[in-house]
Amino acid sequence: MEIIGVKAVVIIFCVFMTYFSFLCYKKNFFGIIATAIWITIFTAITIATVLYEKLAPLSGLLQFSRIFDFFVTIGLLFLIAVSFTNFLQNQKLKKKIEKLVQDKALK
Repeated sequence: MEIIGVKAVVIIFCVFMTYFSFLCYKKNFFGIIATAIWITIFTAITIATVLYEKLAPLSGLLQFSRIFDFFVTIGLLFLIAVSFTNFLQNQKLKKKIEKLVQDKALK
């Protein structure tokens, strides 16, 4: 089934996000490693969108009924990993701020 409109939106979104990641790198919001990871992710999404029909045997091999189910599962796993990483970074930042406030209060 060809859904050209959805594919076009996904490709435009990925191109925009790749460009945005590059801009964040140029403004020193990201390091080179984070930029490379995000650009790789958006490139992989673009390739998966373009080669959607070619990935159908992969869904059968992994016993998914549709390739869409496979992409949803990968997306959820990615969101869980990003959420966990975000939580971990927030906890580290919280400890640093608490230590900074305690040191400042003792002075």
